[in-house]
Amino acid sequence: MPNWGSFALVTYLPDPLGVFLTQLRHLLPGETRPDAHITFLPPRPLALELETAACEVRRILSDVQPFEIELGSVQVFPETGMLYLSVEAGRQELLRLHDSLNCGNLFSHEQFEYIPHLTLGGPIAAGETSAIVRRAQLAWEHAGISPRFLVKDMVLLWQPGDCSENDWTRISAHPIGNYSNIGI
Repeated sequence: MPNWGSFALVTYLPDPLGVFLTQLRHLLPGETRPDAHITFLPPRPLALELETAACEVRRILSDVQPFEIELGSVQVFPETGMLYLSVEAGRQELLRLHDSLNCGNLFSHEQFEYIPHLTLGGPIAAGETSAIVRRAQLAWEHAGISPRFLVKDMVLLWQPGDCSENDWTRISAHPIGNYSNIGI
């Protein structure tokens, strides 16, 4: 099989929510700090050419309508020590969309069960967890920003097969609900 690299599908949060959460991520322990986003398809090997994968994404998204997400509380994944914000409203839509996308040529066995969330940082050392969760939750509660936003598009990220783990390129944005493609 050719090594076409890996891909992932995400949506970036609009400002001011996106800016606040990206800044919060920089204040918390963690190795990588990409812009705040919700992942629809976690990173996976690209089993076909990139443009063919993008066409598959557009086809699936053409039947989906924009939907609202509301972020919830600060939590920690016990298996990994990763700090995240839960998803309250829009959780079922994210699960359905993930299942629709994780099939056929886009399918991949995932290391962890898909749980809708927004990663904040980590991994957090066990002895530091409660203090860091408390600090992040206080910052989140006092942000004064609505935790709700509308998901209108999805961004296809690509990582060439010979690049480092954190070297992702934004390839294209795919609006939800129609066939058009916005180049990044």
